[in-house]
Amino acid sequence: MIVLFSPTIANKMKTKYINNPDYSYDKVNRASVACGPLVKWATAQLTYADMLNKVEPLRNELKNLEKEAEKKVADMQQTNDLILTLETSITQYKTEYADLISAAQAIKTDLSHVESKVERSIALIKNLSLEKIRWETTSESYQTQLATLIGDGFLISTFLAYTGYFDQMTRQILFQQWQNHLDKAKIPYKHDLARVEVNLFLFDKKKQTIYFV
Repeated sequence: MIVLFSPTIANKMKTKYINNPDYSYDKVNRASVACGPLVKWATAQLTYADMLNKVEPLRNELKNLEKEAEKKVADMQQTNDLILTLETSITQYKTEYADLISAAQAIKTDLSHVESKVERSIALIKNLSLEKIRWETTSESYQTQLATLIGDGFLISTFLAYTGYFDQMTRQILFQQWQNHLDKAKIPYKHDLARVEVNLFLFDKKKQTIYFV
């Protein structure tokens, strides 16, 4: 049986009995065989109590250390879980970043193609604009020529038909008279008409086509 002594009782037993020179196993056992073992038992109890008093703080410290160790283990597990989560997130971000880089490269390629198409379109529009101007100028020229077509045809045809046998002076007089007749009839013609070098218009009414000769 183990009996735990309080510090007060233990000090009293040490002072009154254990430290007494007459309190020994041999002396007590000679006086009483039944009391001799009690001396050993009491001494052992005091020794055990001293050991407990010394060990108890260590035991409490061990418990505290175990609690701290458990907390550290829990913290470490939480940290490992966080690291695992971060590593997973980093892997995902790397994948997303690679996808974004690929998408950006594709956009750059598409943009380059679009820029090339835009440049060609601008050049085409510019050429079409120039062609439009040329056609408008040509159309205006045709309109001008058509406006004076009758008068010019009259002057050129009469010039070719009737002035071949006359000298230059007579030709000029005849041409001036024909111009006067056109002015009176209010038929437009080119006043700077080149009588020799001019191209004649032939109009096909059936085909609605103008020919140059």
